[in-house]
Amino acid sequence: MTEEEIHNVKARYAASVTFTDRCVGMVLDAVDRLGLRDDTCIVWMSDHGTHLNEHGSLLSKRCMYTEVAHTVHMVRTPDGSGAGQRFSDLIQLPDLAPTVLDLAGVEVPERMQGKSYAPLLKGGECQIRDVAISATAPNANQPSAVITARDQRWQLIDQPDPSQRTLHDLENDPEQLVNVAEDYPDEVARLHEAVIEFLKSHEAQSQVVRWFEEGDPGDMTGYVDRRLGYERFHVYWQHILDSEVIG
Repeated sequence: MTEEEIHNVKARYAASVTFTDRCVGMVLDAVDRLGLRDDTCIVWMSDHGTHLNEHGSLLSKRCMYTEVAHTVHMVRTPDGSGAGQRFSDLIQLPDLAPTVLDLAGVEVPERMQGKSYAPLLKGGECQIRDVAISATAPNANQPSAVITARDQRWQLIDQPDPSQRTLHDLENDPEQLVNVAEDYPDEVARLHEAVIEFLKSHEAQSQVVRWFEEGDPGDMTGYVDRRLGYERFHVYWQHILDSEVIG
């Protein structure tokens, strides 16, 4: 794309952000107008980021660089504690649900995979995660898959093929331009193990786990790229207003 085309896309993107800000303001005004500020937890978050010409991509979300994996996430607690603070602690989007339950004084079910970071919002300290994982759902029927694991310094863009794994030193290379995997094999191995542990603890299909462990998914008999019960997931949402589905 030319510089002018990139500029025009960025301008349109900025306009959409402005529109979103205005709509959020309307919601906040309504909360105040109804007298709900003191007993309402307000959360603003995104499901992913996007590229604005970083790494040669524009409005792309199908990769796992920080520009995509690092999401917008802001929380206002009912009492306003912690207002204006920024945290460098690592969390994942599944941590939101147990956090909201915790703030509401509801016991967090053991089956939930997320972790509450409510103590941070209240001005305290807690160790949520040593490593954060970001990914699209791996599909062992595809030629490759990408899962990113990062801690406070290192980011591994992991793939089943060891030769395709890239490591970035976020402290010295925040734009993730230099692959230092060959220089720090121990960091690659450590973060790769974190990916394997994540897959296992989240009940990934055995073929996906073996794919990342050994580079080969093995026996594909009976494999589906979604969990049992989710085979018609997209069909359901595409026809959510169909009375045959919801009736």
